Amino acid sequence: MSLPRPPAVVALVGILSFAPPAAAGTFTYLTDPFADPDVAPGGAVFTHAIDFGKGAGGGPVVNGLRFNGDGDANGGAGFANWLLTGAGGSAAGMKANNLPDEIAKAVNDFRYGGVNGLSSVTLKGLTPGASYVTTFYSRSWDVVNTRNVTVTASDDAGAVLAFNQDGTAAEGDPSRLTYEFTATSNALTLSFQAANAGDTFHYYAMTNRVTAGSPFARRVVTGNADAGIDGTKQYTHAVDFNGPGGGPARSIDGVTFVPGGIAGDGGFGNAYSLAGAATGFANDPTNVGDATDGLGAMLTDFVYGTTNGANGGTSSLTLDGLTPGATYKLILFANGFGDPAGRFVTLSGSDGSFVFDANAEGDGNGVAVEYEYTAGATSETFTFDPHSAGDSYHHYAFANQFVASPLPEPAGIAVLAGAAALLGRRGRRR
Repeated sequence: MSLPRPPAVVALVGILSFAPPAAAGTFTYLTDPFADPDVAPGGAVFTHAIDFGKGAGGGPVVNGLRFNGDGDANGGAGFANWLLTGAGGSAAGMKANNLPDEIAKAVNDFRYGGVNGLSSVTLKGLTPGASYVTTFYSRSWDVVNTRNVTVTASDDAGAVLAFNQDGTAAEGDPSRLTYEFTATSNALTLSFQAANAGDTFHYYAMTNRVTAGSPFARRVVTGNADAGIDGTKQYTHAVDFNGPGGGPARSIDGVTFVPGGIAGDGGFGNAYSLAGAATGFANDPTNVGDATDGLGAMLTDFVYGTTNGANGGTSSLTLDGLTPGATYKLILFANGFGDPAGRFVTLSGSDGSFVFDANAEGDGNGVAVEYEYTAGATSETFTFDPHSAGDSYHHYAFANQFVASPLPEPAGIAVLAGAAALLGRRGRRR
């Protein structure tokens, strides 16, 4: 009689089985008034908040969330986490708008167009396995005629919806289109095909909210004790950006932050560079720590961007010396510089993006943003896209913590599979 295969081998084989998350996309089109949690942060995490028709002056603040005013540039290659294709036309509000308060400003100007009535928007910076709800906010342009559109999603051939964007009761009444899904890759394209070439979809504003699985976390910091730096962990970088003008190297729990400026050695033999943020600012008051506190000292000086990018301050941080496939945690430290809802930025990496307000805790109060990511190469770049001309991100200090080694290479997996087969043969002996 054959003996059963050892449980350890079954567990090992289970570990070696990989399957992508299943697509789970559902469209819904509603023509009811907005009473919508998707435009009320209240602890919600967003990857995108875009005002498509607004230029670089910045989008409106709706329930504490500022929409990114990049839309007038048509989502060109300069925007790290989204792309609008085939909607080159733009129009001002010109017609009735029956929406309340600040959302009326977002659902005012719009973009439209497309060859043969086809256009699309691609959301980048998604996290495979995370769940989201994308919401497009719009209003009827002309209820006398129809604006029949079919929307499809690149991640799910079954996710298709035909609707009339001008199907509300009166001209200017609100509507919203939502798509709930679990990401199967780092990007999602939603394509809009008009039934007639003249009925192209109108892009006003949209958000993409995380419902589960965000790799980002945001928390308050008051000093070294709650900075989240652990001297028993391994780091690839720890940098005080404005160190050369702000004094000597600072330490937190035995981890030294090099006074490195905008480029150089990150303190562990690994290079880094900051692009688009070279203007220095000194003696920023902070409520974090005191004169002897490493973090508090680092949060008194920063560098920021003033000239590049659609909003006058897009910047990017590149880290070198990483191990492809390894997991890391990027920790960014910032100090509030003004009132809440005053410094919204979209942070984008290779497998995630995050909308946050660096001033959320108020002037002079510290915040840390953490991003756990998997390195796709020996170098990773993180982009900071401000939501208005006055929202440039202030780079004070950062650390990059090693979390876990990569999974075995295919050759190693083959060896393990061979070992499992050998154990299986032994298990069948009497």
